[in-house]
Amino acid sequence: MTLWRSHLNVNGCKYTKSDILGALAVVIAKRNQKEARMADTGKDYISNSADPKNIQDLTSFVQNLLQQMQDKFQNMSDQIITRIDEMGNRIDDLEKNIADLMTQAGVDDRA
Repeated sequence: MTLWRSHLNVNGCKYTKSDILGALAVVIAKRNQKEARMADTGKDYISNSADPKNIQDLTSFVQNLLQQMQDKFQNMSDQIITRIDEMGNRIDDLEKNIADLMTQAGVDDRA
């Protein structure tokens, strides 16, 4: 991991300060909501091992969260590219079929 002035570089993927702050805000908001729910029901708060407890845990948690986001984004990107390739193949097949039909019908495709 390399920290740059304008972004954080994790495994070759760049995250801006706003990406990181947004992720931290979500983590803090969820933790605050959980604590509020526990206080409202009168139960003792039992910490979940996945909740960050100090700066190192928080850093590790955010890195893990960013890695998961990157993995999901990569998976979606791969699926989109595959679908675009499939659509391109279908279009090529359609063009070939149309050209064959025009040839069979004796239509000149030079308009």
